[in-house]
Parts: sequence; C-alpha cells; structure tokens
Amino acid sequence: MRLPKWGAVGAATIGAAGLLALGAPVAGAANTTDVARPSQSAQMRALPCENWTVQIPEGHASGTWCNNYTTVSGKVTDDKADGRCPYVRSHWSNGGVSDSASIGPKGASRSFTLNAPSGTTSTQISIHYVLC
Repeated sequence: MRLPKWGAVGAATIGAAGLLALGAPVAGAANTTDVARPSQSAQMRALPCENWTVQIPEGHASGTWCNNYTTVSGKVTDDKADGRCPYVRSHWSNGGVSDSASIGPKGASRSFTLNAPSGTTSTQISIHYVLC
C-alpha cells in the first residue's frame, strides 16, 4: 500500500483489524513509501492466553487457549452422581478433534492439556459426557 510521503512517525498501524491511522507530517523525518502488515496469524501470536469456560448438567470445565491457540489446557469436573463422566473436546482448524480424558464420580476433577496437530489451531471448545 502506498502512503503519502509523510514522515515515518506520521503513519502507524493499530489494532488487530490492521486499521491505518495517519498523523500529521513530521518535519525532518524519513519518508515512508510502503507499509507492511503482519499476517493474521502473526497478529494472533501477539495475543496473550485467552480464558474459556463450558458447562453442561453433568459437569463443567474451564481453562485457557495459549501459544497462538495451539495449546488448550484446563480442568474438567464431574458435577452430578448420574453415571455420566464429562470430558472436553477441542475442535481443530483442519476439522479434527482431540478429547481430554473423562472424569467421574461426582466431585472428581482432572487437569488436561491438548496440543494442536502441526499447522492447526483450536477453533472451538465443547464439553460432552460418556457413560461410566
């Protein structure tokens, strides 16, 4: 993208959406003629871990997405004495999924970490149960 030949301080990119803010020309500054923007994946790498929480009547889970959404970690807890053991599922950008171990009986908790297959990221977290 070509910008007016304003000073280097006069043009800056801001925000995750890559918006462009133009300031007033700066006297004596080097001229800027081209601005490179990071790809969306590069912008995501700059984000800190993000929290998530899911819940169903059988149990609940909470945790974080980290490392550019390639690591899902957290804790799943069984909330009901019903013979159903909850587990967490991460949905990957390639269409695949990974599951945590299920947990039971009522009151039991288990920590887990799910790592994305190479070249993919987590796009969604869901909670399910199995009979146990």
